[in-house]
Amino acid sequence: MDEPFSSLDALTREMLQNQLMALWKNKGLTTILVTHSVEEAVFLGSSILVLSKRPASIKGIVPNPGAGRIEFREEAGFHETCKRVRRLIEN
Repeated sequence: MDEPFSSLDALTREMLQNQLMALWKNKGLTTILVTHSVEEAVFLGSSILVLSKRPASIKGIVPNPGAGRIEFREEAGFHETCKRVRRLIEN
């Protein structure tokens, strides 16, 4: 999926992220989602791959065991994972 929620308002985006997560859990699907939103990646991704500029290479992989739980957005682990991803992007 290539930035499926990028042009949506924040509340609609969050609602659809929740629905997508429920669908994934229900169907057991594996999906690759591309996004420029750190928060979206951290909420949805069980593993977050940060890519370099062209030519793209993997700068780092951040494991994310809290992904997909609605309450995760409010937890300290969510914000810490966002910081880890941002540090990889900035370097």
